[in-house]
Amino acid sequence: MCKGVTFRVLATLTTVIVSYVVTGAMTTALKIGPLDFVLKLAVFYAHERIWLQPRLQAVPRRSLAKMWSWKAIALSMTVGTTIAVTGRADLALKLGPLDFFLKLFLFYAHERIWDAIPYGRRLVSCEEDQKKTQ
Repeated sequence: MCKGVTFRVLATLTTVIVSYVVTGAMTTALKIGPLDFVLKLAVFYAHERIWLQPRLQAVPRRSLAKMWSWKAIALSMTVGTTIAVTGRADLALKLGPLDFFLKLFLFYAHERIWDAIPYGRRLVSCEEDQKKTQ
C-alpha cells in the first residue's frame, strides 16, 4: 500500500511540475495534476477489472500488453485533461509525451528504491490478511 501511495503522489507531483514547466502557470498546473489523478484513479480501476476477464488471462505476454495498454490510456488521458483545462492542443501534445517519458524513469527509480528497503517484504497469506481486517 505504501509503495503504491508513494508512487501515486510522485506521479501527480510530476504531472503538476511538468504542467507548470509547459504552461508557465501554476494555477493551470494545479488544475491539471489533481484532475489527471482523479480521472486516472477511476479509469485504472476499470482497466484492472477488464484485464481480470478470463479471455484476457491467456493473452501472450500479458504483463507487457497490459502495461502498454495502460500507458496508451494514461498518455491520452493526460493529453485530454490538458486540452480540457487549457483549451490548447499544442500544450497538451508537449505535456503528454514529456509526462509519459518522465514517469517511465520515475517508475524505474521508485522500484529500485523500494527494492533497497525491507519495508513491506513479508508475504502475507489471504487468510492472514483477512484475520487482520476482522
